[in-house]
Amino acid sequence: TGLPFVEAHDFIEKINTVVKQYQIDYIFPAHDSVVVKLAQAKLTGNIDCEIITSPADTCELLRSKGRTYDCFSDAMHVPRIYKSLQDISEEDWPVFLKPDTGQGSKGTHLVSSLKEAEVYTAADNSLLILENLPGKEYTVDCFTNRHGELLFCEARQRQRILNGISVNSVIVRDKQFKELANIINNKLKLNGVWFFQLKENKADELV
Repeated sequence: TGLPFVEAHDFIEKINTVVKQYQIDYIFPAHDSVVVKLAQAKLTGNIDCEIITSPADTCELLRSKGRTYDCFSDAMHVPRIYKSLQDISEEDWPVFLKPDTGQGSKGTHLVSSLKEAEVYTAADNSLLILENLPGKEYTVDCFTNRHGELLFCEARQRQRILNGISVNSVIVRDKQFKELANIINNKLKLNGVWFFQLKENKADELV
């Protein structure tokens, strides 16, 4: 208790106070924003203990959905991104709006008309305008060791979602998940636990 939120200007200073008080050797960050913040602090030497996570440039890339989609657009199916609402054709509706930076389902909107989309994008012009993926949803949990070897990969179908978090899931076996995990693992420098999410598009392809 008593620690500031990750966005606070004195977050690292306060964390270092706790590190010293409790003689902490390692921090294993688990929240998206904290992962980035502590990876950056590790890179600059501003944190007084070891941070167990991937390199800062990997964490920064993956915090942006737009940059992540761009990074993998030549290697796997990623959601189509519309540059503007005027680029959406009649058969493309509904579309999905989501923040470039965020987690869970916070700030996301499934919209069925231009008028509805204009309301949300006027309130937040940073929203990504994406194709809607109506099919099954999966989370693929992975572990990469410090040598860059993918040691674990297992997929879960997200059957019930509450506030963007899967509260009921079942294990699914399919070689496609391992193939996609290897593509990601080979393209990025990863260390420790990580995951990615997939949804089926209208053609039942994993995106």
